[in-house]
Amino acid sequence: MAEIKIDQEKCTGCGACVALCSVTHVYALENKKAKVLSPSRCWECGQCVAVCPVDAISHSSFSLQDCPLIERSENDLEKLAGYVRERRSTRVYKNKCVEREKIASLVNIARWAPTGRNLQAITWLAVDDTKTISLLSERTVNVLVKSSEDLRNSITPETGAQEKKLTLMQAKTFEHLGRRFKKGEQPIFFGAPVILFAITPHSHFGRDDSVISGYTMQLAAVQMGLATCQIGYFIFGTDTDNELGKDILNIPDGQEVQMVLTLGYPKYQMRRSVFRAPLPLRWVDK
Repeated sequence: MAEIKIDQEKCTGCGACVALCSVTHVYALENKKAKVLSPSRCWECGQCVAVCPVDAISHSSFSLQDCPLIERSENDLEKLAGYVRERRSTRVYKNKCVEREKIASLVNIARWAPTGRNLQAITWLAVDDTKTISLLSERTVNVLVKSSEDLRNSITPETGAQEKKLTLMQAKTFEHLGRRFKKGEQPIFFGAPVILFAITPHSHFGRDDSVISGYTMQLAAVQMGLATCQIGYFIFGTDTDNELGKDILNIPDGQEVQMVLTLGYPKYQMRRSVFRAPLPLRWVDK
C-alpha cells in the first residue's frame, strides 16, 4: 500500500488532487485543506504528485527527484506534429547492428506511455540474433500457410460473395508469403537487425497498452536515426497458434505477445512526408 502524506502548511486547498483522484477517492477536502482519505485505493498513477502546485504531497512511489518539472516551449506542438509526419513503416534496412544502448533508451522512453488502469505490465523482448529471427520467421510462415488451408476450407456454399472474396484474398496472401520464404526472401521481418516483442499477462488491456507503448517508441526511434515497422503477420500467427514462438522467446505461461516491431537503420532516408487524406470529423448535435 502506498504511503501518502500531505504537508498541511504547504497545501493551498486548491482541490486538484481530489478532482483528479475522483475515481478512487484517495483524497478529500476538509476545512479547505486536502487530506488523505484512503491510500489503499491508490492506483499509483502519480497524477496527484504531478498536479500539486506547491509540492505538498509526499508519495512513497513518486519522489520529487524522480518527477522533474515539465518544461514547455511555444513550438512543442509543431515538433510533435513533425515527428508524427516523419515516421514511416520501413521494410528496407541497412546491414548494420543497432546499439543495445539505443534500444534500452527507446524502451525507457516508452515507460511514460499510458496503460489501462495504470497496470504498467508490458515487458519488451529484444532479439538481435539472426538465426533466432530466421527461426521465428520460418515458424510464422508455416503457421500462416497452414492457416490459408483453414481459410479456404471455411468457405461454404452459404458464404456470401464479399466474405468469400476477402477470405480467398487473405489465403492467397499467406500462400504467397510461403513461396517468398522458400525463395530465400524475408517476408515477415524484412531483414531487420532487431525485432521487439511486447509481452503482457493475459488481460483486457494488454494489446492496447502494447500498441500505445510501441507507437511511442516508433516516434522516438525516428529522432535516433532509426526506423520501425509494426508487424501484423506474427500477431495473426499468435492469434491462430498461441504457442507460436513461446519456446524461442522463453515466454512464461499466462503471458502473451501483443505487438511486434522491426527496428534498424533505414537503408534510404525519406526527404518528404507523404499526403494523408484528412480524417473525417463529425459532430453529434442535439
